[in-house]
Amino acid sequence: MSRYNPPELMKPTRQRLVQLILPVLLLFFVTIGLSLFQTVTQVNQVDAQRSRMAVSAAMDAMVSRLADYTHDNAYWDEVARAVYATPTDMAFLKTTLGATTQERVYADTVVVVSPSGVAQLGFRNGQRQDIQLTPGLTAALSRLQAKIGRDNRPATTIVRNDKGIALVAISPIRPMSTKLRRLVPAEGPSYLVLLKNVGREDSFRISRTLQLSNVRFQLKAGRDPFVALRNDEGRPVGVVTWSPPSLGLVALGRAMPVIVVAALIYLIVAAVSIGRGYASLRQLGWQVMADSLSRLPNRRALRWEMIRRGDSREEAGLAILDLDGFKMVNDSFGHETGDQLIKAVAALLKQAAGTDATAIRLGGDEFALLATGDGAWTRIEEVANRLLLMLDTPVMLLGRPVQVGASVGIVRVRLGDLSPSEAMRRADAAMYVAKRSGKKRVVFYSAELDQEHVAAAKLTGNLRKAIEGREFAVQYQPMIDCRTGNVLSVEALLRWPHADLGTISARDFINVADQAGLTVPIGALVLDQIAKDAQDWGDVRLAVNLSRGQLRSPGFLTLLEAQLKALQLAPERMEFEIREELFVENADFAEEIATELRQMGCRLVLDNFGSGFAAFNTLDRADFAKVKIDTGLVSRAASDDRALVLLQSCVAVAHSHGARAVAQGVETFAQAELMRIVGCDEIQGWTYGRPISAADVTSLLSVRTMADPAATPAAYDEARPLFELERVSG
Repeated sequence: MSRYNPPELMKPTRQRLVQLILPVLLLFFVTIGLSLFQTVTQVNQVDAQRSRMAVSAAMDAMVSRLADYTHDNAYWDEVARAVYATPTDMAFLKTTLGATTQERVYADTVVVVSPSGVAQLGFRNGQRQDIQLTPGLTAALSRLQAKIGRDNRPATTIVRNDKGIALVAISPIRPMSTKLRRLVPAEGPSYLVLLKNVGREDSFRISRTLQLSNVRFQLKAGRDPFVALRNDEGRPVGVVTWSPPSLGLVALGRAMPVIVVAALIYLIVAAVSIGRGYASLRQLGWQVMADSLSRLPNRRALRWEMIRRGDSREEAGLAILDLDGFKMVNDSFGHETGDQLIKAVAALLKQAAGTDATAIRLGGDEFALLATGDGAWTRIEEVANRLLLMLDTPVMLLGRPVQVGASVGIVRVRLGDLSPSEAMRRADAAMYVAKRSGKKRVVFYSAELDQEHVAAAKLTGNLRKAIEGREFAVQYQPMIDCRTGNVLSVEALLRWPHADLGTISARDFINVADQAGLTVPIGALVLDQIAKDAQDWGDVRLAVNLSRGQLRSPGFLTLLEAQLKALQLAPERMEFEIREELFVENADFAEEIATELRQMGCRLVLDNFGSGFAAFNTLDRADFAKVKIDTGLVSRAASDDRALVLLQSCVAVAHSHGARAVAQGVETFAQAELMRIVGCDEIQGWTYGRPISAADVTSLLSVRTMADPAATPAAYDEARPLFELERVSG
């Protein structure tokens, strides 16, 4: 009986495997070889063209930057005063234009030339020098002066000088303020000329930015690839050249390991069954330790990794982030869009993390980042900030832009000092502080945050008790017609009379109430109180603010419509104020809400218009009855010309859309008079009275007409309100 010998029994199988592998492997190498040869050729050609386009764009950017900097300095009141002064204010010009040549970031030489092209003064190396214009440069400046159009935009060219190649920009020196236009001589303005010699620093910057080696400026082209530099007449001045990267050969080198691996794979066909079993185990492990939707590691993987490396005592940075606005996307566009958003954010998270951290999905709209090793505490912050910058750009989902942000909490630990659960709890506490602080920001954990978290939880509990006990009060602030002085509407302002803390304004607890889902029942109590208070107020309209939490609550508008009917509040009498930030965060959702409110018969008011969140085309998205201009814009209008122009634009845009413009936060008579002059229809603020009780509103409406808003400032003490309740009710 022969002895059992497994190697001997397997020889026929091995022979068949070899016979199978050799021809397949040969065919594989022949196919790959031909493909790689063609690929190398094509890659080199495409890369050469890409490099030329990129270098051309880089040079255009350098010229544009010099032109913009020249225009910014030439179109400046202080420079105009200094140049056209008699004598010239050399001290100021040295600290501004001279400093530019010392820094040598934008220019090496600055020259002020007369309308006839004669150099009047110049700076080089931070010092004033008598700059002698070469005939070639003089001719170039003469051509550029002729090209400057009526819009006085700067003109540029490229010249060759004794130092090589230089960029030149010229712009007329004019004051920005129309009041100073008289400074410009009758024969025409002088011109500001900036000259920038390109050299090693510029070559290095282009090399680093475009990932090209040995970029250099030359007067003549060589054998390497180049881009010709031409002056304003189209004549060649020099070239930018670089060493070809030969990416085709690089790609070939990178492909060789793949070929070798492929050959080895064919040689180990006998181990296919073992490989499949191993792959199955890996797949099972992946399903346990990864999120199926985002394909990122999950919460279990995070815990396992922190425990596995606990003995290392390494630095670790853990960030937990929650998406801002995800629930609104889900409610507005459906769960399919929400799933696509999770996938898109996961991709951005992996891109932001790179090799600095590991991206993780914890569940729902919560993600995490884990960085370990030396520098982990710094790297985790850098990755979080990179992600916030990426999320500033809307994500395209199913053909529509979707805007979300992220609130990030970070905890810095040493592995092994804390359990994974405690580390996540601390990062989670910091994240919730970021949400309460305005969202789209990073907050680091500290011991004080636990106290804040406890305080927020305590405030939430007190709010629930206040709702049950109907402890809230409502005050009202009138909105006055600028022309007649009549009280047209009153805005309901929520107050919470707290036994220990005194009266608390809504802005001090509304964010906590929103996060706890309490703004809907609070809003219902406010409407109940308004209905009781406003029974004897005739046709005065009632303005009510709607918070994000209310608008995002499913079925809120249905509940609102039912409550208005039950309270017998006429919808056309209601003015619901929606902050303009909502139209930035999710314009489609905000437009849908606005449409439904209008269909109910309610009047829409766009609140905080001009605060910088939204553009003027926000008014195209809904039929607004009023536009309330931001308080900050109103307060700055008297002292800031740009704010005044923006205020006038807001009023004009509101009127063009058929909406009344309301100036809120008017605190002095001077502001009230200015608001009337710029065309505001209504005024609200302490000028016409602070928030008052319902009884005081009744007394106020018995008079109905406030002090004449068109009266001259001399008739009133500017520091006191025009309306004092004591005079009316007394």
